[in-house]
Amino acid sequence: MKLSPAAVRRFQAYARRKDDKSGVKIGIARTTQAGSYVGCSPSEHSTGEGQVLGNIDRQGNRRIRSALVEAIWRMLRWNPTWRGFEKHGDILRDKKGSSVRKKKACIACVRLLFIDLWRLNTGRTTLEAIGLKPKPVRPDATLASDEENPAA
Repeated sequence: MKLSPAAVRRFQAYARRKDDKSGVKIGIARTTQAGSYVGCSPSEHSTGEGQVLGNIDRQGNRRIRSALVEAIWRMLRWNPTWRGFEKHGDILRDKKGSSVRKKKACIACVRLLFIDLWRLNTGRTTLEAIGLKPKPVRPDATLASDEENPAA
């Protein structure tokens, strides 16, 4: 999947938007907070020294999580070199695989994708470093738009 400038702007708008109830700007400082914001962090049941991780908590933003699930399936076809598919790509590509395993692998990729987009938005990485291909800009498209609006 090639990221268009519009997709990057939408993600930046999500990252900068204000919480409706408190009016506090959403700030994500660490990658663990990014995973929690989307609701893809595992629930935890710990006692003493034992730690058991369960299903994802689904306490995050459902709309972003749904959009990222769609993005993962498109990226699997159009941008298979993304680093998240190194671990989970075989499960997602398996035609005869279990749907439960595919869903779990997809949610794991969603968490990685949101973290990568957050790192990209904060300037901590580049598209090439995470294995995404930037969308090429056609020079003739910008010239045509300039000719249509000479006053701009």
